[in-house]
Amino acid sequence: PFACGPVQSAVGTTIVLGDTALAGGNNKVGIEEGDVGVADEDFIYLDGLVDFEVSGAQTGASYSVVLPQCSPVPENSVLRGFIDAHIGWQAFVEDATNAVSSATAASGTCPEPGSASYTAGLAVGATCIQLMIEDGGANDADGAADGTVTDLSGIATLYFGPPSADSTITISVTELKAGGSETAEVTVTAVDSDGRSLEGMTVTATASLTDSTVGTFSEGAGGVYTATLTPGKEGGDLTITATISDGTDSTSITSSVVIVKKSGGGGCTVGTGQTDLSLILLMLAGLLLLMRRRFIKR
Repeated sequence: PFACGPVQSAVGTTIVLGDTALAGGNNKVGIEEGDVGVADEDFIYLDGLVDFEVSGAQTGASYSVVLPQCSPVPENSVLRGFIDAHIGWQAFVEDATNAVSSATAASGTCPEPGSASYTAGLAVGATCIQLMIEDGGANDADGAADGTVTDLSGIATLYFGPPSADSTITISVTELKAGGSETAEVTVTAVDSDGRSLEGMTVTATASLTDSTVGTFSEGAGGVYTATLTPGKEGGDLTITATISDGTDSTSITSSVVIVKKSGGGGCTVGTGQTDLSLILLMLAGLLLLMRRRFIKR
């Protein structure tokens, strides 16, 4: 679960199980996303969630609660909570009276609430999370400034599905000269079936013309991968088929056609050295006709 160890709040306050955790009957604040009954479609909660109520401070006050983590905070994580059936899931709202901070446990024990060891935000690798939640504020699931804060939340990361055939592949040119004197750039944009950009994929490719080659793909931002296409001596219609893999699932996509042109012959024809007699005879006939006309005039 999200909380792995004793949950702490300030002296003079009391923490009890929330309704969903209480209904689970396991006497722990930790629950799973499935227990909520409404899925947070675009996110996953690898260590589950917490469901608790804290009370004992003045009405409208902000409570600080420390939650030990079962595993270190992952990269690209956010804190999200379920408010109610009307609002649903939302990112934790941070302002002057609501905050998230994190620290690393010392000898397996988290710093107490309010400790200077906590730094703002979710630090990657942190093992202790401190929530400051305002009674009746945007993160209080009961929505009322009544002296009790209700929280059902967890550390989430965006969900990414396997590589999809909706991924695209393009080549920077439509024609190339054979022989390798010209090259082109192959660009693959990897997405899942919901159009989310996929980073960290392995992308490889082959060319339909056997002596053309595609180099190693390098990863850019936003799930974009590029490589260099080098044509061989063989001419013809060329396509590139790329395979995108996340290590478990993969998909293959094929580019449009690029024409690889072989350099051809041409230029001036070379003579045989033989005299064209018909041309000479024609020229002589014309000369005789001219001389005859001159002779008649005289």
